[in-house]
Amino acid sequence: EILAADSLITGGAYQNAIYQSFGPPKNILPQQSVSGQKLVAVSKPECRVVEQEYRIVLPPNSTFDVYAYNLSGQLLWTKKTCDEDFVVPIGLPMVIKMQDAKGQLFTIRLL
Repeated sequence: EILAADSLITGGAYQNAIYQSFGPPKNILPQQSVSGQKLVAVSKPECRVVEQEYRIVLPPNSTFDVYAYNLSGQLLWTKKTCDEDFVVPIGLPMVIKMQDAKGQLFTIRLL
């Protein structure tokens, strides 16, 4: 808190004195690895952020027709009979509409 206040108020003029008195800032959060985590099956399509990109996770044993639109409504791309998770880069706002074999519609907005 002191270092943040120093940075905001004086532009960090007292940073060295604060480091000498209290030591450098420490990361108090435990390190966590995502390599050992299991993916959980989903019941409907969902969006997850994985390593600087969006991953659209689909339910197992299902197929979807996927349509991606920009925010103006122009069609960007389609995927017919998509049955695997897919990746969408972060940075381009879009609306993804999906329809399963039963005709159910799902919408994911990436802003």
